[in-house]
Amino acid sequence: MLLLRDGIPWQILAGDKPAAAIVTRLEEIMQLSPLEGPRRRLSVITGNRSGCRKLTSGDVEVFVPSIDELTLREISVQLLQPIFQDFQERGGLFIHSALAERDGVGVILPGSSGVGKTTVSNRFPSPWKSLCDDETRVAPDTRGRYWAHPWPTWYNFGLTESKETWNVNHAVPLMGIFFLTKSRKDRIIPIDPKEAVGMFVEIDRQAAPGWLELPGTEKKPLMNRRLMRFENACALARSVPSFVLDVGATGRFWEKINAVLGLGNKI
Repeated sequence: MLLLRDGIPWQILAGDKPAAAIVTRLEEIMQLSPLEGPRRRLSVITGNRSGCRKLTSGDVEVFVPSIDELTLREISVQLLQPIFQDFQERGGLFIHSALAERDGVGVILPGSSGVGKTTVSNRFPSPWKSLCDDETRVAPDTRGRYWAHPWPTWYNFGLTESKETWNVNHAVPLMGIFFLTKSRKDRIIPIDPKEAVGMFVEIDRQAAPGWLELPGTEKKPLMNRRLMRFENACALARSVPSFVLDVGATGRFWEKINAVLGLGNKI
């Protein structure tokens, strides 16, 4: 069961024997487990075609190639597309960022590839805890409060037999967004919400192009998704404070985060 804080849980089911191996692997990587209660069903079916079919009940059937034909990352993009689309329609964004938690609240640290998201994640001392270092799902709940979920680093699969897993159902309330840059010394600079919107859209584009622009996507649905991404970025920028976080090689950048969010400076 995939239970994101933005709405209805999704149950991921195998529609045939080859699909069972894919679903089982996703369950392991994403730490999914059965839950009781209402949910939508996403049935995975392998074969020579791709795409999805919505059923009258609101459930979805997704057709994907076998795991021998595509990497697990490519399959996950196709398989989870209906969930991603539903997630975006509820205000969600896909952020190319690290996610860290302290005292039950979270911060995300967006940045382009090579800026140091993994390095920064590894430097957080206790009681900070790194939840992921590459991609984060951010969405509002029914009251408009934003939550952040860790997401797998899919590039680890296909390149290596990674044993790492991510508890994607674990969410933390989002307290701040810190766009990473490399610098000689640690520094935090507040960002105006209007400026943050453009930065969100670019970072989101880096994290979401796989599902957003799948081959065969028609022009009108694609434009609608891009517009929705922009609108979601505007809403996020208005709701959660954003900053530029300059990170030096040997500083204590987490103390800057503690201070600006009122979490205290003592570790």
